[in-house]
Amino acid sequence: MNRNNKPVELKPLFLERMKKLLPDEKDFEKFLEEIKIQPVNAIRCNKLKISSEKLKKTLEEKYNWKISIPWKAHPEIMIIESELLPGELGRSLEHLLGYYYIQELSSMLPVIALAPEKNKRVLDLCAAPGSKTTQISSEMQNTGILIAN
Repeated sequence: MNRNNKPVELKPLFLERMKKLLPDEKDFEKFLEEIKIQPVNAIRCNKLKISSEKLKKTLEEKYNWKISIPWKAHPEIMIIESELLPGELGRSLEHLLGYYYIQELSSMLPVIALAPEKNKRVLDLCAAPGSKTTQISSEMQNTGILIAN
C-alpha cells in the first residue's frame, strides 16, 4: 500500500531485476514483504526557529498528532505516529513557517555522525535536495562556513 492506501503496482521489469539481485527465494520473498511496509513519517525541528519541546507540544495540541522522540540525545528528530492524510505534513502552518523539515531518518543520521560544531567549515558534496545541508546549518547554529554543492 502507498500513502493513499492504494496497492503499489510493481513493474514486471523491476521484479525481474530484483529476482536476479536476490536469487535466494526467501530473500526475494522478504524483500516483497518489506516494501509493503509504510514509510515512517519523520520530521526534524528547525532549532533556529523553535525549540523541540514547543514544536512537539504545538503539533500534538493543534493537530492531535501522536509524536515520539526516537533518540533522547536528539529531541529535534520526531516521528509522527498518527495516520496522516496524503500531504498533511507539508500543509501545516508550522511547516510553511519553517519550524520543521520533512526528512527521512536515514538522511538525518550522517549529520548526527558528523556532529558539526559552531564556527567550523563544512563542504557538503551531496547537497541536493538540501535536507542534510539545512540540518548541518542548524547544528552549526548558522555560524562558520557551509558550502553546498
